[in-house]
Amino acid sequence: MKTNQNFKNGLMLFVLAICFTLSGMQCEKTFPPGTAEIDKLPSKTQIGADTFGCLVDGKAFMPRKSGWFGAPVLQCSYQYTVNNGHLGYFLALSASDEKSFGDGTHMIQLTSDSVELKQQSYVLDEDDTIGKLSGNFFIISDAFIYQYTTNQIQKGELIITKFDNVNQIMSGTFWFDAINKDGKMVEVREGRFDMHYVL
Repeated sequence: MKTNQNFKNGLMLFVLAICFTLSGMQCEKTFPPGTAEIDKLPSKTQIGADTFGCLVDGKAFMPRKSGWFGAPVLQCSYQYTVNNGHLGYFLALSASDEKSFGDGTHMIQLTSDSVELKQQSYVLDEDDTIGKLSGNFFIISDAFIYQYTTNQIQKGELIITKFDNVNQIMSGTFWFDAINKDGKMVEVREGRFDMHYVL
């Protein structure tokens, strides 16, 4: 009798695993051929939908995993803490696309250093600078990490359209130009996010 119960439990776990796998496979949205890249991006919402998207050199970028395991592909934290020896509010909003570009994981990161955020527009320029915000783009593979960042010449803009510190929701739009150490540039356009953030 116990063996029969163990078999039923095992069968139930197997069926649940298959259902989980199939449901996970359907999570990623597919688009008909010829769909414009901008139409692949999520809508601009302000409800805490936990969405993110932008165009990287004209190609749709959205948080996508290449497998079931690994680090989260979408994260947002806004914390009052000590960083680099000074106290302040620090934003770290990052999204990774592991599938779309073919040369490794692409990651977008928006950061602030000691800036108390609210609903308004911010310049994205200098990285790791007190009182500044920056936009960063990374290409990460087994062999290399390329970082592109905004600076005083290659800039961008972050517009926070909703900042709800009760429900911990931050929504907005962004764009930026970023450059790597070899002088190669990347254009990030039509950015939008609607995130719950971690304190």
